[in-house]
Amino acid sequence: MMWRTPSRFFLGTLRRRLIFSVAMVHAVMMALFVGDLTVRQRDMLLDRQIEEATALSQALATSAAGWIAADDVSGLQELLEAQRRHPEMLFAILADREGHVLADIDKSRQGQYLLDLPREVRQTILLSAPALVDVATPAMVGGRHVGWARVGIGQRSAGQKLAEITRGGVAYAVGAILIGSIIAWFMGRRQRQRRGGRPGT
Repeated sequence: MMWRTPSRFFLGTLRRRLIFSVAMVHAVMMALFVGDLTVRQRDMLLDRQIEEATALSQALATSAAGWIAADDVSGLQELLEAQRRHPEMLFAILADREGHVLADIDKSRQGQYLLDLPREVRQTILLSAPALVDVATPAMVGGRHVGWARVGIGQRSAGQKLAEITRGGVAYAVGAILIGSIIAWFMGRRQRQRRGGRPGT
């Protein structure tokens, strides 16, 4: 039967069994290695993304607090316009303490209300994922809560780097499997020659 052909090829002789075993061990080990590397890199990038969003939200809250208290909408909008240069910025919002949007990178959202702000007046990570880290930070003036700064940071460039690392790991794994299989083939061939060319069992 047709299914017996590959089985007979890989498992028929000692040399073939050796090659097949080495290839399988390499495949499993390299798959675990690449998977572990990818997970570690993804977690590291997410931690950096969270730190960046938290720091940026805090800086905006500190800078905008006085203008929020003064209801200086034009000044707040200018402050947010300066954030457009950030390559991973998905959104940045400045709102009063009721959630009324005073300034937004997307000007069409001005005047709307944020309905999902934290209940407690403290910096809060509303969402933590590679696609978006969403952080809200209270703006304070003299210990008085006057509003919120909310920032969303993505991971487009970092995600591209992670994809490159993963592709490199897969290429390395394939190369290691091929090299291991070739070494096993030569070892099996040498052993066969020592035994007078008789097939193994």
